Amino acid sequence: MARQSSRLCTVPAVVLEHIALELALAEPLGPPAALVPLLQTCRHIYALLNYENSALYAAIFTLKFDRRAANRRLGEEAIYSSSLAFQLRKQCTALTRIRSGDVYSPSVVSDLWTAFIMMTENDGKNAAQLLEYASLDVLVDRFIHTRLWEGREEHAGWPAESTANALAIWLYWMCIDNARLMSFSVRDMEELKRLTLPYVVTTIRYPFYHAPDNHFDFPLAPVFATEFPFALATPHGFWPQYRDPDMVRERIEHYGEEITIAPPLLALGARLLYWTLAERRVWQYEADWPVDREDAISQGRPSFPTQADIIELNSTRGVKLFDRGDWDWRAKLAPEEERDEDDGVQRTTLKAKSAAWDCDWERLRGCIDPIRLDPHKGLVYVPGTLSGLWKGRISNPDVPAIRAFMAGARFPEEYATHPPTLLEYPLYMFFREHHSINPKVPAPPGGREEEYDDGLCNAWFPPTVDIRESNGIVRVRDPASGFATQYETYEEGRPNSHSEATCRICIGKRLEEESRIRASSSRSPSPGEEVPDAVRAHAHTLAVAEGGSIIAHIRARVNAAFGDDAMDVDGLLENELAEENGADDWTSTDGSDTSESDQAPLDRVCSGIQDIIVTGETLTHHGQAWGHYVFYGRVRAWDGLVAIVRKRDPPRNDDPARDVHIFRGYIVGGANFVGSVRPWTRSPRAITGEGPFNMSRV
Repeated sequence: MARQSSRLCTVPAVVLEHIALELALAEPLGPPAALVPLLQTCRHIYALLNYENSALYAAIFTLKFDRRAANRRLGEEAIYSSSLAFQLRKQCTALTRIRSGDVYSPSVVSDLWTAFIMMTENDGKNAAQLLEYASLDVLVDRFIHTRLWEGREEHAGWPAESTANALAIWLYWMCIDNARLMSFSVRDMEELKRLTLPYVVTTIRYPFYHAPDNHFDFPLAPVFATEFPFALATPHGFWPQYRDPDMVRERIEHYGEEITIAPPLLALGARLLYWTLAERRVWQYEADWPVDREDAISQGRPSFPTQADIIELNSTRGVKLFDRGDWDWRAKLAPEEERDEDDGVQRTTLKAKSAAWDCDWERLRGCIDPIRLDPHKGLVYVPGTLSGLWKGRISNPDVPAIRAFMAGARFPEEYATHPPTLLEYPLYMFFREHHSINPKVPAPPGGREEEYDDGLCNAWFPPTVDIRESNGIVRVRDPASGFATQYETYEEGRPNSHSEATCRICIGKRLEEESRIRASSSRSPSPGEEVPDAVRAHAHTLAVAEGGSIIAHIRARVNAAFGDDAMDVDGLLENELAEENGADDWTSTDGSDTSESDQAPLDRVCSGIQDIIVTGETLTHHGQAWGHYVFYGRVRAWDGLVAIVRKRDPPRNDDPARDVHIFRGYIVGGANFVGSVRPWTRSPRAITGEGPFNMSRV
């Protein structure tokens, strides 16, 4: 055997791996460029350290990027060494191309997809890579200003509703932190609002939901696969819009597997961006306004905004900006919290910033085809989210500009250069959330079945519904049909009445499991039957290479090469592992809940919840300033769309149908309730002007 020409080639392979790891991490941000000279040293070293060494590149990925969201959303296969090595190459390639700033690159849509998913998976590292190294904000700013309205002449002057535009708008919003927001000039903000306003106000053309809001029960009837009963012809096409799933569904490679996903809703992202910019303009008050409520009462103006009300409005922001997190966030966790973060299970107590985007991810993956339910879809709404005080802004849905956008097939060119100003109003809502617990029967939807409407104009309740609250119980009754049922008021930390003994879901799962066990036992090998050694060996190899601890594997190989006393291997690796709080960060888990935490996994334990409704009102001091209202609504189980009816209390001029509005929207990133509001109409088919709104919990 020929001797190696370089002394470097005599170094044991595992030590070379550690040298490579040190080089790759010499600069945390960006691709592991410092590794290239080592790989170019000779063929021997290249053969040891090239991309085929998936354990090495998985380790590099783990220390440069965030991976816990992939474990929760895709399962343990996503954090196998080969999967992480694949994703390292993909994300590093995207970072390099994004950094070039070329918005006309043939790969720009693919790179925007990679960046968007990285941001939804961000726990602190991904955002740093995209913003501090790749300057993602520069690329999307350039895209918005040069390509967002590109080719609009092909669509009668309207900006396209494309995947690239949707990703660019969402990423633009995700790139805004407080410092950047405050750096925008008035001209910058007006230009951005001009470019995004058509997506915000033209609901009839750019829907903000995954399936039409007149539906509550899913899957939809098969007739919707080929035709659209009761759809109205408008200058913008048929209304409501039923998207062809094949036109929405996209396929991308993610952690080495092809997944199907829908682009994020462009109109929803545009609303977030619009309100983020609008909130730069603070609320003002006149010098002669009462100082506070006591002063207002003394002046004989008990129901009038005061200076104190305006100060309260300006004290917090209605739009919660994207949370970039911290690179070393895990260093602040207790050991039991670390275990919960690493086992791949969704919990409401997770500290990972990406956990707030898990529901959004499930919507994009599992709410593509409303005719076929996805059995693998996870949570699209976290129970209890709406409980509490929400605050934000709303725009008047009846302004002439909105009607102008809706009325004609062509884009109103007068607004191409001088966009209209939407009137804005403060918005406060205090909600209580209530759950239907199995075996109780949830309230049926309203509407008329022959019109394929589930009662949107009454938040998917029957038109004569009567809702009454008392001592943590909500009684829902429909006098027209005689139906009556009960819901339980959600209170954080208090268990509901769910019982495995009476829950039909639990009983069904138990019977299914018993049947599976009986079937499995009938196929089990006989006591004397042995598993071949080759199968055992192959399983062990896979466990080490794919599912085992990368660091434990490296330690074992180093000790084998040098002997336990030759060097302090643990100390050698400790520097690289310190930021990740030890070897736990490198361990691929089986996804089982082995922690001692009292917080149950969201997708493993039946809660008995089968329907979620909300009630509420304006708090007294907010009502004195901005009007008294009552609210009731419902959460659509298929995709988490929330519908809220707002009624003035008491009705103006004793007309209960006056000043009634229906809010529909999603909880985005676990923080913002964003959507559109329309006035109440007797016919669910009426096409009305709609205004955007956004709220966040105070």
